[in-house]
Amino acid sequence: MSDIHTGSRLSKSEVRQFLKKFFNLKNRYLQFSSHVTKDRMIKWDLKTGDINNVLHGGKVEKTQWDVEHDGWKYTIETKNIGVVFRIIRNDWIKIITVYRKRVKL
Repeated sequence: MSDIHTGSRLSKSEVRQFLKKFFNLKNRYLQFSSHVTKDRMIKWDLKTGDINNVLHGGKVEKTQWDVEHDGWKYTIETKNIGVVFRIIRNDWIKIITVYRKRVKL
């Protein structure tokens, strides 16, 4: 896989293409921030498989600049779960936060 420029904003379709290539890599690194593992995944009763499913099949909803980490972050969602992540390298994604979407009544 050719290197992406992690400082450049990817379009929604480019994010989708990146994720497809990422999950086809034999050696890949999916890092969870301590905030995610200690708080969010427990609070929302989410497992690593849930996060993988969102990244595989979710819709890229938003791209925005992450001031705190000085880079682009991407939000991807399924019907029930959202994941915010950063691309560190072609073989490395960092999960910033996860959440369950509120059910609309």
